[in-house]
Amino acid sequence: MADAASLAIGPCAPLWLSFVEEVNARGLSVLEIGARASVFGTDGPRSRFVGASEYVGLDINPGPGADLVGDVHALSGLLAGKRFGAIHSTSVMEHLAMPWVAAVEMIKSLEVGGIMFHHVPFAWPEHEAVDCWRMTRQAYSVLFPRAFGMEIEAVGADHPLHMHMEKPPPEQEHFHEATAYAYFGAVMRKVEDVDFSAFRWPLDAGDALAGQRY
Repeated sequence: MADAASLAIGPCAPLWLSFVEEVNARGLSVLEIGARASVFGTDGPRSRFVGASEYVGLDINPGPGADLVGDVHALSGLLAGKRFGAIHSTSVMEHLAMPWVAAVEMIKSLEVGGIMFHHVPFAWPEHEAVDCWRMTRQAYSVLFPRAFGMEIEAVGADHPLHMHMEKPPPEQEHFHEATAYAYFGAVMRKVEDVDFSAFRWPLDAGDALAGQRY
């Protein structure tokens, strides 16, 4: 996973730092999704949350940084009703088999008035064993809509870049001139509880991945 601490030097830094600042100022409990130590050997973000009342790292696999091992697609059941004041992830949601299901589970596991920060690649090569999605800035309002009790407070774009085709067709000769971004990040807040009892998805993450492992 990417090192969330490195966001302090990126264009999404104000969003990330405001999230950290609010957690520390309010003494919120924190759940990190995808908390297992980075394969790059960098430090995780845990040390930044000096004022947090509790910090729990969740990961699908055991390892350093993972206090709780389980699948975010089944988060509310895994937590048995426990809720957190803040939830965050960095370069995780693109690896989820069904991010729309995981989003609902995170919303259910967030306290009213609680905040989330998520940082997801948009223009990035395929990576790791399971890599399913790329997300635009609009993706956040679809995954975490007001109808689900969430309000998107800010969305930021990280690291502008240009993409090019090795052999562009005639109608795409100017494709490389358009600006793209490596990542989009967002801060959002839960403003009310919503009844999700009618929410169903007829496939679980294991079935969707057809036996692949994270």
